[in-house]
Amino acid sequence: MTLVTFTRCLYAQLVQQKFVPDRRSGYTLPAPSHPQYRAYELGMKLAHGFEILCSKSSKVAPDAKRNVLNGPLWERFLRSLKEKDYFKGEMEGSAKYLELLHMAEDHFQQSVDVPESSVEVSPGDEILTLLQTISIDLKEFEREAACLPPEDGHLMNPMLPLTWILLQEHWTEF
Repeated sequence: MTLVTFTRCLYAQLVQQKFVPDRRSGYTLPAPSHPQYRAYELGMKLAHGFEILCSKSSKVAPDAKRNVLNGPLWERFLRSLKEKDYFKGEMEGSAKYLELLHMAEDHFQQSVDVPESSVEVSPGDEILTLLQTISIDLKEFEREAACLPPEDGHLMNPMLPLTWILLQEHWTEF
């Protein structure tokens, strides 16, 4: 396990934000009355956050070729080529059309690909790199989970003595 440090503000936002996982995600939460509900909910929110960051990553698996021809940018480029009669009236699927299409694809991929050294590393890229370089031992996670400190419910109690003292110092009208 790893201790994740948040500012109080970010933690409060994470805890208070309502989020219902999509059924297709496979995440199922226990009933709100379950003693570990808050832990499950927090973990689910963090996992979804990581998935969102990773989905915006520019990296792909090392053995996969980056395919930039499946996005809206390519669709607009192709539409523009057709409007400007790039294919010279050739029928879709003909040998000449496919040759021109292949040349357009090559040109598009070269113009879209940016050398990695000139791009700032995104959080999603960092996460994917870490996931590829670390080993994950689920049994170790289970052992560490048994030794976790108590939940943070005490942070949400507005009547804690320290909170009460701070309130009295800053606001004199109650």
